[in-house]
Amino acid sequence: MAIDITDQPVFTLGIDAGSCRFQVRLNDVPIFDSAVARPYDVAFPVSEWILRGPNRIAALVEPPAVWSDDGEEQVARERFDPAESALKLTLWVKRNGAPRSERQAITTLQFVARHAVPPQLGFEASGLAGRFDSRRGFQPDEQGGDVFVSEVTFERGDEPPHEVLIRRDVGMRSPFAPWAWESGEPIADDDETLASLRAEAQRVWGRLLARDVAAVEALQATKAAEYRAAYYLDDAGVDEALPLAELMQTDELTLQPLPDELELEVFGHGRLARLVDEDGDPPIVFVSEDDVGYFVGMTYCRLGGAWVLVR
Repeated sequence: MAIDITDQPVFTLGIDAGSCRFQVRLNDVPIFDSAVARPYDVAFPVSEWILRGPNRIAALVEPPAVWSDDGEEQVARERFDPAESALKLTLWVKRNGAPRSERQAITTLQFVARHAVPPQLGFEASGLAGRFDSRRGFQPDEQGGDVFVSEVTFERGDEPPHEVLIRRDVGMRSPFAPWAWESGEPIADDDETLASLRAEAQRVWGRLLARDVAAVEALQATKAAEYRAAYYLDDAGVDEALPLAELMQTDELTLQPLPDELELEVFGHGRLARLVDEDGDPPIVFVSEDDVGYFVGMTYCRLGGAWVLVR
């Protein structure tokens, strides 16, 4: 089946995992982490993170945790299970509006533990490297292929728990204009940045508490424009994807105070930042009358010295 990856493509990243802990990133943006070694078979929309340059898919993989009776992690005893430990990442694409059944795999990145003495770890089950033609179902085509997939880089930690880092790059044409954060200023991962971004979060929190619709719409202007482009949304689609104004105007929801302790996360090759609480959740949250929380993710870049909400 032919797919023109410049004609309204929708990209997703599939994660199929078992008996391992992992952190998955696309272009150094956290997509999904699991601190527990449970099975997963999920997929996440990632069009808003696709770049015109090479797109790096990466995963840090760790064996299942081992705990002592008193709750201490026994790192030296942690091992991958040669029968169960595996992680497979699949970069999928389909045309906007097409059914899921028509999606096609651009490439895969796969970690496996194999039966051996001692257990051997590998990546050979990953998709082939080389050039591929999206117009012919991503068949290999070293001459006319419009998608380039690099070899897999595989690194294993020298110290227990001997974590594994795997990554590969995918180069392809993209219909998206450069995202705002691509030209963002480098962000230092330090206390000064934490204080600055916390002050921004406090300012946003005040606008939400005041139910200042105009201010919130201005805050989300870049984020809304880029979501519209990434997923071909109309006005109603943007409102559904970014319900912040609706949340703050809902009488049944209560805006919670900002946590006292916040942590700074810098990613996207040092051009994106966000705040999280001690549980890794966004600090801005609305709670319903029956104690259901609605967390509002806010990821920023810096342009002209100012924080700009981009995701």
